[in-house]
Amino acid sequence: MTRTVKWLWTTVFIAMVVSIVLVWFNRFTIFDAYVLRSYTPSPEIVQLAKDSGMNETGAEIFYSHVPKITEQAEFNSVCTSSEATIVLGCYTGFDFNKDTDIYIYNVQKPELAGIKEVTASHEMLHAAYDRLSPKQRQQVDEMTATMVTKINNPRILQLIKGYQDKDPSVVPNEMHSILGTEVASLDPQLEQYYRTYFSDRQKVVALSESYEAVFDTAKSDTQRINGDLALRKSEISQQEAQIGEDEAALLETKRQLEAYRTQKKFAEYNALVPSYNQQVEAYNQKISSLKQLIAEYNKLVQEYNSTVDRQQDLVNSIDSKYQYYE
Repeated sequence: MTRTVKWLWTTVFIAMVVSIVLVWFNRFTIFDAYVLRSYTPSPEIVQLAKDSGMNETGAEIFYSHVPKITEQAEFNSVCTSSEATIVLGCYTGFDFNKDTDIYIYNVQKPELAGIKEVTASHEMLHAAYDRLSPKQRQQVDEMTATMVTKINNPRILQLIKGYQDKDPSVVPNEMHSILGTEVASLDPQLEQYYRTYFSDRQKVVALSESYEAVFDTAKSDTQRINGDLALRKSEISQQEAQIGEDEAALLETKRQLEAYRTQKKFAEYNALVPSYNQQVEAYNQKISSLKQLIAEYNKLVQEYNSTVDRQQDLVNSIDSKYQYYE
């Protein structure tokens, strides 16, 4: 083989290696262009991106994974996560061989408007995290880990702890999605990072806070009514005890009256009658008050049951595993 031929083959080899490297580093750009050339998102999918505040980059990542809003059966067949928490969506991973990588459960409860937008953004950020280089991922992980130490939101901290307890390896990825969609105030550097994907991140945070407030209200109503029930129950017990004492005193007065009458002590009898009548009146008033208190308690029980049912109905409406029976 001549020197010229060797040089030619070396050049070709180097060109191939460079091409492969370029393709690898630009694989997501190539993938996006390939998918978006033949995919047109539905108006509903476009609205999810718009309403959640995604910018062009975030929307492009979202669309490139051909997001799909699915009903219960299909969602459960695809999003087979073993998470302990309720799953509202899933990103199944970057795959050239699949049409759809992002699935969103079709929650239709009017009170929970915004939940699909938040889910869409959450899953988009999983896809975005998947695209980060090892160096970028390390930098982002450091920012999110620092941010979590400054959060004073029990629900979010408990959510992250749930992931930590089950599979610590997914925590950085999950924090990346949770902080980006559910925490309003972030460190400036982290906020700047999320501007890569959102033109107005506060839109998705506001939607998250809105539907979470529905659950919080239902929970606080249940707790409030439960507290009122405990108070009424205590009042009923106290009044029943007092009525028991009054009844015993009333019976004793009545026995004394009967004794005076038997003994023909009419002066003593007549002197005790007014006191007895007052005791009877006071006793009847306490009985009436007790009945009213019991009626209030029973009404609160009905209200409590209704609130618990509403709270459970909200939970069931976002739980793809829940089965409704007629």
